[in-house]
Amino acid sequence: MKNLLRALTGPRARRRYLWTAISLVTVITLIYQVANWRGATAWKRAQDRLAEEGESFDLKKLVPPPIPEEENFFGTPALYGISITEHGDSQAGRRGEQRQRLQHLNPGRRVSGKRKDHPKLAPSGPQSGTPRDLSPVFDYVKETGSLPLDPAATGSVAAQFLAAFEDADAELFSELAAAARRPRSQVAPDLTTLAGGKRLFEISLPHYQALQSLCTALTYRAAAAARCGDGQRAAESIEIMLRMGEGVGTEPALISLLVTMLFDFLTIDAIWEATRCDVLDADTLERIQRSLSQIDYQSIYLRATRAELLMGLDAIDFIGREGGEAIKLIGYLGGAPSPALGNLLRLAPRGWIDQNRSHLVHWNLDYIILPARDGTLDELSKGLLRIE
Repeated sequence: MKNLLRALTGPRARRRYLWTAISLVTVITLIYQVANWRGATAWKRAQDRLAEEGESFDLKKLVPPPIPEEENFFGTPALYGISITEHGDSQAGRRGEQRQRLQHLNPGRRVSGKRKDHPKLAPSGPQSGTPRDLSPVFDYVKETGSLPLDPAATGSVAAQFLAAFEDADAELFSELAAAARRPRSQVAPDLTTLAGGKRLFEISLPHYQALQSLCTALTYRAAAAARCGDGQRAAESIEIMLRMGEGVGTEPALISLLVTMLFDFLTIDAIWEATRCDVLDADTLERIQRSLSQIDYQSIYLRATRAELLMGLDAIDFIGREGGEAIKLIGYLGGAPSPALGNLLRLAPRGWIDQNRSHLVHWNLDYIILPARDGTLDELSKGLLRIE
């Protein structure tokens, strides 16, 4: 027993332990150095390639040049600065009041203390060839008071719906209809949220819910106006929706592409309703056609996917630098990872982070950005299929 203890703790054993520890540290250091060198080299190649392709790492360069307020649909007082968050609270200040004003026009909005289920809607529009059924939403409005209905009114559902929208905020609809005649539309993203060390994926987009509420209201307003033979209000609603879609499409975020597509889908549904009822004159139809022809989905798509690439790179960098905070973010997004994972992320070689960033750049360029920028729709479709 004494011989065993002497063998385990004696001078020769301690030299072996020291040699083993030094060897282990050397191997780990070499692994880290090689991983970091390979990662830095790959990241440098990705940066060079991005520059050679004429792409940029600056999100601000994806934002179109500002246009004069008097030429901008979103320069009208009811919408001006709607993307700005005051004091970190989307409901605070004048901007918060602007957004709440739009949200209160949504006939399907939730009303405190009233029924929680939304009205069930059957498929409608040009795809199904079925007119929009106003009755379920109208019944919801009567039950919840989401719009001001006249209890003494006896007209058709469409007529009462149209009157309810005007009673809710005729001034706003009039202002937006006038602004829709302005030549251009642009939403200025609130990039001030990047101040103070915040990340790209923390950019605030508080206005989308409000604009979606307004678009929903305009869809029902257009359908109701068309069935009442009111071509003017139907046309106003359609042209406002077109300007909204155009403006949202100028924002550098993937969600902006999706919201633009939603607005355009609802706009086409409203156009179909109006043309079905034959309430739009030739001049109005020509104006609508001109607006539709100006939608540049290629630019909207490229702006959105470029921004998504930059936000993805920023997220990877954040995970590499702030392992613990990154784990909190992942948990917030819907997971429940172990806190120990954050410590493991801190121990990962920086080269692994750089490798992931370089792969993301090449992947986006090869399958998304370059096919959309330089190729055909068929090439883009093939690239997206490879991703799947």
